[in-house]
Amino acid sequence: MARVASMVVRKLVKGGSGRLLSLVDLVLFSGNNLLLTLLISRVFGPEALAIFGIGLAIGLMSQSVGRGIYVVPGAVLSSRSARRRMSGLIAEHLICLYAVALFIISAFGLISLVEPEYSTASIVLTTLYCALLYMQADHDRFILLRFERHAVPPLLSAVNLIPLGLGLLAEYFLSAGFAVFMGLHVIVGLVRSIVVAWLVGGPNFRWGWRLLKTSIQKRGGFSLVSAGAYSGYNHIPLIILGHLAAPIDVAAFVAMRGLVQPTQMVFRLFDFRDKLSMRDQSGGTYEGLASQLWRVGLRNLLLSVFVGLACVLLGPSLSTLAYGSEYEGYSLLMVGHALLFMLMSFLLPIDSGVNILQWYNRNIYWRMAGGLVGACLAYPLAATFGAWGAVLACLIGWGVVVTGGIYVLRKVLFGTMRGRFPPSVT
Repeated sequence: MARVASMVVRKLVKGGSGRLLSLVDLVLFSGNNLLLTLLISRVFGPEALAIFGIGLAIGLMSQSVGRGIYVVPGAVLSSRSARRRMSGLIAEHLICLYAVALFIISAFGLISLVEPEYSTASIVLTTLYCALLYMQADHDRFILLRFERHAVPPLLSAVNLIPLGLGLLAEYFLSAGFAVFMGLHVIVGLVRSIVVAWLVGGPNFRWGWRLLKTSIQKRGGFSLVSAGAYSGYNHIPLIILGHLAAPIDVAAFVAMRGLVQPTQMVFRLFDFRDKLSMRDQSGGTYEGLASQLWRVGLRNLLLSVFVGLACVLLGPSLSTLAYGSEYEGYSLLMVGHALLFMLMSFLLPIDSGVNILQWYNRNIYWRMAGGLVGACLAYPLAATFGAWGAVLACLIGWGVVVTGGIYVLRKVLFGTMRGRFPPSVT
C-alpha cells in the first residue's frame, strides 16, 4: 500500500508540479502588479499613477517589438531546436534588453533639452522599469520552462516584492519620493536579467548577435510595424488622453485597467505555455493546428466573459475597496477594459497560428488598419468623452485586428486547408 501511494505521489509531482508552480507564478506576478498599482495610487497619488500609466504604455510597446522579433518566434520553435540554440537565444534577448534601456535613457535625455517637464527622473525610471519587466516576463519563462526550471519563475516573481517593500520603507522613513521607489525596481530588474542568463548556462553573445541580425532581417520590419500598429489601438489613446485631459482622468484610466490587468497577465502567461507546446501538439498538420487554436481560443473567450460579468456586477465595489472614493464615478471604465481583455484573449491564439505558419505579411495589414483606426479616433473621442473615449478608441481598433486575424486564418480555422505544414515552417 505504501509503495502504491508513493508511486501515485511521484506521478502527481512529475505531471502536476509544473502546472502548480505556474499557477503560483501567475498569482505572484499578477498580484504584484495589482499591488504596485494600488500602492502608487494610495501612497504617491494620481499624478504618480498617471506617470506610471504612460511609462507602462511605453514599456509595453518595447515588449511588443521584442515579442515580434525574437520572443514568440523562439517560443514556437520545437523543443529540440530551442534547446540547441539556447545560449544564442538568451544572448539575443540581453542585447535587445540593454539596447532598449540605453535607447530610453538617450531619448529622454534629448527630450529634456526641449521639454524638461517630460523628462523627470520619475518618468525615466518608471519607463525603464516597465520595459525591463515586460520584456523579460515572457522571455524568461520561455527560457526557464524549456530547461524545466519550473520553480524559478515563481521565485523571480516573488523577488519583485523586494523593491516594493524597500521603496515603501524609504518613503515612510525618508520621504524618498516616487523616483527612488521606481529606481529600486530598475536595479532589481537589471540583476534579474543576469541571474536568468546564468541559470541556463550563460549567453553566447557572438551567436546571439548573429541570431538577432537574422531575426531583424526576417521579422524586423514586420515587428516594428506591428508594434506601431499595436500602439495605435492600445497605447496611443492613453498618451493622447494624457495630453488632453487632467491627470485624474489618466489616473482613472490606469487605475481601472489595473484592476483588470492581473487577469490579462494570467492569460498571457497561460498563452506562453500554449505557445511552447502548440506546434508539437499540432502534429505539423493544419487540422491539428486548427484543433489547438479552437481549444485555446474558446477557453480564453469563456474565461474572459466570466471576468467581464464580474466587472459589471462588482465594478463599483472593487473600485471603492481598492482606491476608496478617489475614482468615484469612473468604475464603469472597468467594463470597457474587460471588453478589451476579451478581444485580447481571443487574439492570443490567432497570434500563435500566424507565427507558426509564418504568415506575417498576411496579418500585418489588418494590424496596421486597427492601429490607424484606433489612433485616428483617439483624439476626437478622448476630447469629447475623456477616459471613456480613449477606451472606446481602443475597443474599435482591437475589433478590427481580431476580425482581420480570423480572416487571415479562416482556411485553417474552418477546415478548408488540410495536410502537413510545408518544410519551410516545420
